[in-house]
Amino acid sequence: MTVALYNQALDILSKNEIDVDYNIPAADDLVSSLERHFGHPLPESYKAMLRQHGILAFEGTTIYGLGKTGLDGQSAPSVIFTTDKSRKAGEISSTMVRIMASGYGPFFVLECAEIDDQGEAPVYEIPMTGYQDGMKKVADSFDEFLLNEVNMNMES
Repeated sequence: MTVALYNQALDILSKNEIDVDYNIPAADDLVSSLERHFGHPLPESYKAMLRQHGILAFEGTTIYGLGKTGLDGQSAPSVIFTTDKSRKAGEISSTMVRIMASGYGPFFVLECAEIDDQGEAPVYEIPMTGYQDGMKKVADSFDEFLLNEVNMNMES
């Protein structure tokens, strides 16, 4: 398991005194229930984010996760709500987990069918019309994706 880039991203936020919103850590049993709900394991660095923050939001960026409502979220930023809605609409496959809106149309998913030997899954950008219309790989892992988002935030 590797969460080095995840920790690096959080360190950058902390050193730059950027507040992280939500901070409702998800217990291990809740994370396990989420994996059962989706029907597949989640990447290790994403599970670390769930366990530490539940939902990670900073400076207008929101990574979907589990909040006060746990598995019963009925709106974004609930990862269950966003993923189930996108699966039902055919926008994503049954192995994808919707983790973030881009703010300019497309959205981002974890492709859990591609979990590697480090327990990480790539992140893809999906067009609003769905994954059948193309997918663009933006990171090899959730922690790399998060670090990229933090660094882009620091540049703006």
